[in-house]
Amino acid sequence: MSRDAQFLLGLEKAGVDFVAADMPNANRLTVGIMAMLAEEERRIISKRTKDAGGGEAARCETRWRSRREADRKGP
Repeated sequence: MSRDAQFLLGLEKAGVDFVAADMPNANRLTVGIMAMLAEEERRIISKRTKDAGGGEAARCETRWRSRREADRKGP
């Protein structure tokens, strides 16, 4: 299933019939709800990944700066 609710709902609106392999008995309501949940999950994962990556970048910058200062001071 796509994590883009607008895409799936657009297919439904265009009259495209499809069957979800893992939910063959799903109706329009079920597919719409699952699409919205998947899109929200994608947004949350993206935010969490960006937040975690930003912290790692700051830690790397701090380490790099500390090493550079140590190199300037010499042995």
